[in-house]
Amino acid sequence: MQRFYSVCNRLDAILILNLQVTKIVHLILDTFVDNLKTNSWMDEQTKRKAVEKARNILLVVGYPEWYKNTGFIETMYSQVTTKT
Repeated sequence: MQRFYSVCNRLDAILILNLQVTKIVHLILDTFVDNLKTNSWMDEQTKRKAVEKARNILLVVGYPEWYKNTGFIETMYSQVTTKT
């Protein structure tokens, strides 16, 4: 049972990190768009197109599909020993 919870905790940590990184990337993108809107070297039409292009970026923050496969993870780490 302890082993099951250990694997679940690792998977939860991966999901939490994914959400945190996604949030950070959104904040960076929002800042980038704000900077586009206020820069002085672009004309208004170019700014609008740049903002539109930035907003259409497909954000993919991920992890390998095998992370859901606890059997694979257990096999991958079966030879690892830790001191408790």
